[in-house]
Amino acid sequence: MKRAAGFTLIELMITVAVLAVLAGIGFPSFRTFIENAQIRTASNSIQAGIELARMEALRRNARISFWLVNNLESSCARSSAGPAWVVSELDPEGLCHKPASETADARLVQSRAGNDGSSNVTVAAWNAVSGGTGSNCITFNGFGRMESTCIDGTNPIARIELTSTANSSGSKALQIRTNRGGSVRTCDPHISTTTDPRYCGA
Repeated sequence: MKRAAGFTLIELMITVAVLAVLAGIGFPSFRTFIENAQIRTASNSIQAGIELARMEALRRNARISFWLVNNLESSCARSSAGPAWVVSELDPEGLCHKPASETADARLVQSRAGNDGSSNVTVAAWNAVSGGTGSNCITFNGFGRMESTCIDGTNPIARIELTSTANSSGSKALQIRTNRGGSVRTCDPHISTTTDPRYCGA
């Protein structure tokens, strides 16, 4: 008797079981990949915002600030936990929703929402004061150098830590470090080899 073409129920069950095992192996690594990609996206965005503030300060020969804020609505407030950011000449609190302008409101240059491709990332910014306390701003002068205080008189950001809210075993936290000369770089806090370019330092 000729066997009918196609899968038997047993063959189908074996195939499903094999696919389930492969998915179980691959899903955690895929999830970790997504987490790390979101951390990298947030890091790139914040670093770009800081560098934009510096370039605008040079271009305008004026004090321009980078601010971490909690949202981009009319209720926005400065926050060391971000996750959104604003570049402006004046304090943007309550004005983050306004359009870019060189003359009106906070003289906003650019802004970015914290959930643009990195909604599952936690941001924590610290100043360089001994012990480190929360900070939410960096002010650059017309020479592109970081001021010792922000325009509101507070201590500027020295490092920003970015971690995944999922915090899986394979997720890789990143840090953004700044210095008074105006440079900004991203590093890996888990690297301990001092000659590695990803090393954060003390």
